[in-house]
Amino acid sequence: MVMSELGRQRHPRYGLRQGTIVGYGSPSSRRVKFDDSKTVQSIYIGYLELSPPKPATTSATNRCK
Repeated sequence: MVMSELGRQRHPRYGLRQGTIVGYGSPSSRRVKFDDSKTVQSIYIGYLELSPPKPATTSATNRCK
């Protein structure tokens, strides 16, 4: 997940960071652990958008065969 355009405007220090949703803060927020952070942040869902899936690595592809 990444910050949406509105999220980047409201919270510029989060910028283009990638993160993982790890839980629910409230009905309108999600708990997010950004890849470069040790702590978890509660972020309004309107500020979040899904990032494109990461391509499979060669080693993972070889294990599936």
